[in-house]
Amino acid sequence: MKYLIVMELEKPYEENMRKAFEVEKERRRKGISLDDAIVFPEHAFLSDWKWFMIVETDDPMRIAKWEADNMTLIKYEVIPIIESGKWYEAMKDRWSHVMT
Repeated sequence: MKYLIVMELEKPYEENMRKAFEVEKERRRKGISLDDAIVFPEHAFLSDWKWFMIVETDDPMRIAKWEADNMTLIKYEVIPIIESGKWYEAMKDRWSHVMT
């Protein structure tokens, strides 16, 4: 399953950015980072302390553990996503009158 993760740094920005980097460094040391699951790397919004990435994993606990490690530093939203072609396939019986 793919997940869109939208993140926004909590205040104080500089302190929490430093802490977030430390958390990720420790996650990498432990071998539990999401690095190998990233399919679309982090991209930043130019006007704010926000960024997003897309990860893919069949183990939702990996996302939950990432959340637990970052929840006091970053506001985030994790959104399950699917390719539109697969979504259309899943919805075709229900929505066939709209999609024809």
